[in-house]
Amino acid sequence: MPAAAAATNVALEFTPVQDELWRAVETPGVRLIGFGGGIRGTKTWGTLGTLLVLCRVYPNSRWHVVRKDLERLKDTTIPSFEKLTARLGDFVGRLNRQDWFVKCRNGSEIHFIGENIDRDQELNRFHGFETNGFLLDDCDELSERTFVKCIERAGTWIVPNGNQPPPYVFATFNPCPNWPRRRFYEPWKAGSIAPPYAFIPSTAADNPYISDEQREAWKEMPEAEYKRFVVGDWESLTGAYYDALSPDVLIDRSDLPDKLPDYWRYYGSFDWGYGHWSVMGAWATTDDGVDILLDSMWLRRSQDEEQAQAFASELPAKCLKVVYAGHDVRAKVLAHSASGESTQDVFNKYGIHLTLADIDKVNGGRAVNRELKNGRVKIVRTPGNLRVYDQLGEIMPDPNDIRKPGKVDADPSTGLGGDDGADMFRYGIATRSKARSAPPPLVDPHDPRIMAEQGNPTLGQIKKERNRLEQLRKRARLL
Repeated sequence: MPAAAAATNVALEFTPVQDELWRAVETPGVRLIGFGGGIRGTKTWGTLGTLLVLCRVYPNSRWHVVRKDLERLKDTTIPSFEKLTARLGDFVGRLNRQDWFVKCRNGSEIHFIGENIDRDQELNRFHGFETNGFLLDDCDELSERTFVKCIERAGTWIVPNGNQPPPYVFATFNPCPNWPRRRFYEPWKAGSIAPPYAFIPSTAADNPYISDEQREAWKEMPEAEYKRFVVGDWESLTGAYYDALSPDVLIDRSDLPDKLPDYWRYYGSFDWGYGHWSVMGAWATTDDGVDILLDSMWLRRSQDEEQAQAFASELPAKCLKVVYAGHDVRAKVLAHSASGESTQDVFNKYGIHLTLADIDKVNGGRAVNRELKNGRVKIVRTPGNLRVYDQLGEIMPDPNDIRKPGKVDADPSTGLGGDDGADMFRYGIATRSKARSAPPPLVDPHDPRIMAEQGNPTLGQIKKERNRLEQLRKRARLL
């Protein structure tokens, strides 16, 4: 049991690995604490117990517990919490099932909230939070942006007439390929993890209350799942495909000039869909060669005509003159009462000029990771773009060819999941990168198209003008 718990009469019995968690809490400078590594490793129980100790140590403090949505909280986290608080007598009050919080006898509070990022892409509900800290339970299901937002908000509650606790953010997770691996596990494995971070691995082997029968039953699981979830073997799975992605790629619109320069290059990229999402992105390339995703728009179950109207009215017109698109835009779709024209034909009528993108997954995926790593791509924080960012973080390598990003289909009934935004992003980066690295084409200076673009008369126009002048001279001589 932690010394702080014993000193404040919190009737909790901690396991050795949970004692190690508490030692991390007491370590100077440590504020961001990862705990977990396998199922039944006491990660939820241990971190909830730690919050209760902090509630007792710091009267009138306030804490928030976050999961992907309220349903997951009600199904898993809250039942664990109620079993835990049953051991504490009347220190913790009854759960308010309308506002989902409990109040302790000394004025401390614990609130339960869903991330709900599918309905709040900009995480606006977090802006008003005043709290001392967070527990992100099963945070491998959450966006890394939520973790960053919690760091921002932790410590904003000023404890009235009491001691101010450090602004802790606790994160529990199983072995996963996404951001908890990069932020916690990999630095811990390399021996480089340092305050404010700490990581305490915990698996079923650290839980003395699991029966031998349960341990034997787990051995019937598929080998890969057994290694990952029971043994806590992080090396049994690969990392996220876009492993160079981090919040550093996100910028605000205010970081750009109020009026974007006319000499920047503007273009778009597009992944078509009907049952799954149609996503169009608007891009700009700076004079330094940095590609910026200015905005993106997501539509679903819309006909080509409806899509074209929406994109043309909402996205910058200068980004629609050249739009790199998946090759299905040339198909003449007859389903869903469509006109029989291709998507390319329909969009062209609205000033959206679709051209075929580089859709090679191997080279395209490599191009995205290379540009991310080199800092040559940025994403403006808009609701549509934040969906793109989150989806990029969810893409795993293709299990049959890890050189490629894996294919993810959206749920046909709800539209949840999928890889449409990630594909749109890949089309934009891969096609631009290919154009950037290609040698400049040989240009005939007398090509009528080139001369017209430069505002010069073509040879044909010059000849026509000469003929006109000659006719005028002949008429003048006759007079």
